Amino acid sequence: MLALLKLAYALPTVVSAARHLPSFQVQTENTYGSVLADVKVPVQLGVMSRCPDALLCESLFNEVLPEVLDKVNMSLVYVAKFDPSDDIFGVKCLHGVEECAGNAQQLCVKKYAPRENWWEFVQCQNYQGRAKIGLPEVALQCAKTAGIDWRSSGVGKCAGFDGSGTGEEGVDLLRQSVELGQDLGITLTGASQEKLYGPHQRPEGQLARRHAVLAVPSTSRAASAWSPLNWVKETLAPAIVEKQSAKEVEAAKQIAKEQGTTSVFDALPKAVVQQTKKESTKFTKEKATSHKYSTANFKISHRKLNMLGRQISGKPIDYAILQMQFSEKRASSRIMNMLATARDHATRYKKLDPSKLVVSQAWVSKGPRPPKMIEPRGRGHFGVRIRNNAKMSVILEHGKTLEERKTAAFQGKLKRIVSASIIREDQPIRNPARQWTW
Repeated sequence: MLALLKLAYALPTVVSAARHLPSFQVQTENTYGSVLADVKVPVQLGVMSRCPDALLCESLFNEVLPEVLDKVNMSLVYVAKFDPSDDIFGVKCLHGVEECAGNAQQLCVKKYAPRENWWEFVQCQNYQGRAKIGLPEVALQCAKTAGIDWRSSGVGKCAGFDGSGTGEEGVDLLRQSVELGQDLGITLTGASQEKLYGPHQRPEGQLARRHAVLAVPSTSRAASAWSPLNWVKETLAPAIVEKQSAKEVEAAKQIAKEQGTTSVFDALPKAVVQQTKKESTKFTKEKATSHKYSTANFKISHRKLNMLGRQISGKPIDYAILQMQFSEKRASSRIMNMLATARDHATRYKKLDPSKLVVSQAWVSKGPRPPKMIEPRGRGHFGVRIRNNAKMSVILEHGKTLEERKTAAFQGKLKRIVSASIIREDQPIRNPARQWTW
């Protein structure tokens, strides 16, 4: 695929050179007289029909191909691996069996259809998305779009009348194209090569053994096969990283220990590591004992809102909500909704007991000072009106319920009762009446 990227980046140079190539003719003679034959520049692209880089390269060629169509002879060479275990195509494609089918479809159209129709067929498949290339319905639809008669033109017999790309002639064309790509040295690099050929295998071929790279013909300067841009692409190319097993990790640590390149943390004794883990204390979040909530600023006087605050302060939450439900004040419904939301939040997020929640504090705050408004009056006079706004804040805590408060009040009253000498009391008599002083 690196060769494909280099070819894509070299495209402007190739196209610019092809534009200025003169259309020359070679005159040959035979028994029937002289025949004029046009000589065109051969251009071969090593691609895979479902490869995203191949689609990008073909889209770049599509922009300039109409200008040099009469001067170049372009063809597609498909990259794959021969696989005798494959019963259908006999080759293994990087992106699955559908890619092999798409390769065979494009080769059959290239053989039996005009060049313009073949290129339009390829672009139609690319436009449908690389996930649909190779599907029979897409191939038949694109053939109809490109003006190709699938049955009578010979394409159907080559690729299969159902459009599956498994015709005998199409499979032979695919194998020939793969063999041609290996002879030309069109190979993959990095993770793609390991995925297709295996981790320690390389494709066979005349130029692949020497790792040849298709380079652009140099002009006045010397051509170099190494490029910083290509090095960055090879180094930073995304690859699939497989997670190592525990045995592989232990084996790697053992090798590093033998070579003396172990980590400082691996060299520590296990007892020290275990002691360090025990000494580290886990941070525990303190349990909440209260919850604060408030309304938004709304249009009301802080004096009017403070009356409702005094009404609910110190009351149990359910009793405060009940008071706001039957209050005739305009802001009571807003305060009731705020209290209900505060109770739900305290129960859900702070894990407080809703049966023990009490409005321990309730206060009112003034909002930002609004702009002054002019109030027109009679005889050319006017006044200034300021619409104040305020908000109420509450704090919910665990406290005594209404029954507990009543019981505590009753017990307090009982303690203030002093009997008349029937029971000896430890507490002194308050406000004793006048009696004999002897």
